[in-house]
Amino acid sequence: MESLLSLVDRAFCEGGVLSTLLPDYFPNPLQIDYANRFTRTLITGETGTQTSLTLLEGETGIGKTLAYLIPLSLYMVQSGRRALVSTYTLQLQNQMVQEGGDLLLALAVAEALTGHRPTYGIRKGMRNYVSGERAEKVVNRALRRASTGERQILFAFLEWVKESECGDLQEWMEQAGSLPKGVVASEVCLSPLDCSSRVVERYQAEVAASRRVDLLLVTHAMLILHTRQWLNHLGENERSIELLVIDEGDRLNQAEEGLYAREIDLNGVIELAGEIEQGVLLEEQCIEVEALLTKVRNRQDRYLNVNRLSGMDQSSILDRLEALYQVSLKVMHLEGVEFIVQVRLHELLDDLREFVGVVRKDIGFDESNRLAVIDFRGVYPTLRLLPLETGRVLSRLWRTEEGKGLRSCLITSATLSGNSRQKQGGSSHLIESIGLPIGRALFNDNLSGSLVPDQFGHAIYYLPDPRIQIKRSAGLGKNLEWRAYVVEMIQTAKQSGRVLVLTTSFQDSAAIAQRCIDSGVKPIVHIRGVKLGTLLPQFISQKDAVLISPIAWEGVDLPGVVDHLVIAKLPFVPPESPYLLAKEIYFQSTGRSRKVLQKIQYEYQMNQALRKFRQGLGRGIRRYDDRVTVWIADPRFPVDELKQKVAGIRSYHKITHSAFLACIPERFKSGPLSSWKDAKIFLRP
Repeated sequence: MESLLSLVDRAFCEGGVLSTLLPDYFPNPLQIDYANRFTRTLITGETGTQTSLTLLEGETGIGKTLAYLIPLSLYMVQSGRRALVSTYTLQLQNQMVQEGGDLLLALAVAEALTGHRPTYGIRKGMRNYVSGERAEKVVNRALRRASTGERQILFAFLEWVKESECGDLQEWMEQAGSLPKGVVASEVCLSPLDCSSRVVERYQAEVAASRRVDLLLVTHAMLILHTRQWLNHLGENERSIELLVIDEGDRLNQAEEGLYAREIDLNGVIELAGEIEQGVLLEEQCIEVEALLTKVRNRQDRYLNVNRLSGMDQSSILDRLEALYQVSLKVMHLEGVEFIVQVRLHELLDDLREFVGVVRKDIGFDESNRLAVIDFRGVYPTLRLLPLETGRVLSRLWRTEEGKGLRSCLITSATLSGNSRQKQGGSSHLIESIGLPIGRALFNDNLSGSLVPDQFGHAIYYLPDPRIQIKRSAGLGKNLEWRAYVVEMIQTAKQSGRVLVLTTSFQDSAAIAQRCIDSGVKPIVHIRGVKLGTLLPQFISQKDAVLISPIAWEGVDLPGVVDHLVIAKLPFVPPESPYLLAKEIYFQSTGRSRKVLQKIQYEYQMNQALRKFRQGLGRGIRRYDDRVTVWIADPRFPVDELKQKVAGIRSYHKITHSAFLACIPERFKSGPLSSWKDAKIFLRP
């Protein structure tokens, strides 16, 4: 049998199989290096007793997706083993399986070299399938209270439900940012209560089909849900999954964070009880729970860690929640209760059972990873489960002495190390952040690393005027000088091509758009609830178009289209993300050091911001001959003192974030494509 390394070489070499399938293909040494590293990862996993683990960053221009799919496809044919590819977004999966996509190309290469073509499938969770019938009912109900703008978004959502090929709610969320007002995910998607419908039949058929394929595509959320069973539930027992590729690996923590956060809005349950003819018992129980929670609260508390309460107070709360659970269960089975109401009550039961399980430290509720909290910030208290520690989910996947678990695993991304300063220590940083137990996996340090193209596209940079004053806690809507400066950048850039403007919120997008309109520029503005994909054709068709969006930092692939990229604001995450909030409450309730907490918060926010900033910079260069001008409008971005001196200005900001400098690709700092040294400050008028 021909060796795997030899087959991979025949795929990528000059005059090889890829050359026959792609007329414009030419061998890329970095892509070949990536493919060979992953190939050796697979070979190591075949002979070792531990999981063979490699961490590889492949920046845009490497062709990393094809570089891991071709060795993986060839190895599946040779070994007969099943594989799983996990991504954070559906967009990447769609790019793989569309006509001419990397996965279909990789399967064709495997067939050309071996005579066998592996099968593939996509597995989605029940909550991803949208029921058209239920969506129509929910939208019609929401329309009764909707404003004109909200009605347009509701109609757009309903149109998407009818036209979507995959019917996957995540597709809408990735493109639109959130569900329309009045639409709740649990009301429009499948639930365990659904017994029969065309959507249920489709879901069951796709689940059955996915168990038989050689290569399965899933999201990180699905991967996390199935780690407890060593992925056995994603395949037939006699062909368990032994190979794993985690693409967009730097988003694994966020997937886990979102999956394990829970919220029980008691006031919302009271409103739900009002829709039920015999819901008075449910309403009374909720009121009693609220009264008890308010009683145990200290007046100054915004949050209360339930695990830190006295035994008596904690027991009283748990007893009351148990009573609420029993009443909710009884009401759910009352005759005449609408199906949508039953679904919401079923969701409430799941959340109550999980909250109580975490407090009591019952087995199976990840009690060590989550915090049970009472949130008093609103008019009524809210019960919340927050992820205290993320990254332990993969520990069950590593190969055990009994032979269970993965043989080989690749974790990859275009921004795996956050920024180029971290590249030397990027692997250890990721290992620490997602809790990979190296003692139980064979970490291939010699194969891991970062592959960076030295020639790919061309960029010119304009830096922010450090004299622009900002209110740090306010958005651009209240930072009038900053907003005006951003619009000046847009107007200047627009004179020579299309402009993509990246913001950090829909509110900022709206504020910039309004100022643009007042200045005579008519932008294409991405508003909440509208699919970004519906705006792209207009942006592409107009040579001087301006597109403003908070979602286009990643997943937007527009080769040859973006002439100018305006970064309005450095993309720091909100300080009240579930993970940061859990840390704050835990530290306060246990009396731990405030300085340590602040360090954790800063590092978390900075790492997320650096990753997103690098992703955003990549929107301008998607192919070898792309040319883009990058305009950075945030005065917190560091500007060299010499450049300030030459311009005759001085910064008003004592604190800037120098780490962002390391996000500028090295090929633009030195070598034949060097342009960073010529970057100019865009002076305010």
